[in-house]
Amino acid sequence: MAVSDTQKKSTRQLLRALCYTCLGLVLPAVCLIGFLTYITRPPRDSEAIATFHAHRRAFERLRDMLHNDPEVIRVNYQGVSTAGPDNAEPDSSEGRFPRARYKEYLSALKKAGGEAVMQDDDRIGVLIRGSGFAGDTVHLEICRRETEPINQVPSIEAFHKAHRPGETADRRIEGNWYHWADW
Repeated sequence: MAVSDTQKKSTRQLLRALCYTCLGLVLPAVCLIGFLTYITRPPRDSEAIATFHAHRRAFERLRDMLHNDPEVIRVNYQGVSTAGPDNAEPDSSEGRFPRARYKEYLSALKKAGGEAVMQDDDRIGVLIRGSGFAGDTVHLEICRRETEPINQVPSIEAFHKAHRPGETADRRIEGNWYHWADW
């Protein structure tokens, strides 16, 4: 039984349509996965340390500002968290936290390439990367510590490869400045 030319042509058209459909679905999915993998990759140690050296004045400015504002716990692009029962809004009518000072923080954060600056106990940290979802999150900071941390590692990259959830690690940059990570 011979296959007619119209049946061959119809089969080729069907195969071509299936190939284009698969290509139209698979290629964007592969590109999206590649893009998401790239943007969620934490910066390498060398990149974070280079950022610190390139913008050291901004990091030191943020440290000095937090030393001068002991009531401030955290500043980011959404607002200011302060010690006490309420957070201070930069636009508050009472003026609990001056808008000009908030803008100074945001300017220094932008220069440092940070997402937030915070202080607790003996650490003032500039969050340079926070990513993840549903408990599988990573935070990277450049921070200034008053006491030497006990959990120092030679490489934050190596720490991430062999991490245990909930652990933190510090890598000394110089002096009291550290590259800090949790996972």
